[in-house]
Amino acid sequence: MNLSNTNIDAEFDLEALEKELDGAGEGWAVYLHNDDDHEMVEVTNQLMLALDCDSTQAWRIMMKAHTNGVALVIITGKSEAEKIADVLREIKLKVDVESVA
Repeated sequence: MNLSNTNIDAEFDLEALEKELDGAGEGWAVYLHNDDDHEMVEVTNQLMLALDCDSTQAWRIMMKAHTNGVALVIITGKSEAEKIADVLREIKLKVDVESVA
């Protein structure tokens, strides 16, 4: 999976991303919530598995959730968002999938 267009780093402009997605089909956001049940490395590893990304990218997303309580993981199509959320939920991570369109 290529995440270069849709993966969200520590800082992002949701309005600009929504405009980019407008007319390109539906956009679905995957949000990861912080919890006290998982070690940071567990969450990072699961993000790497779900997103097929490197450890640096996964660590940034995990730290954003840890620091802010929630992190935007990715905006993508509905079926891909659900697949990513399902992988994150395999270890009981708290994840939401919401339409951004």
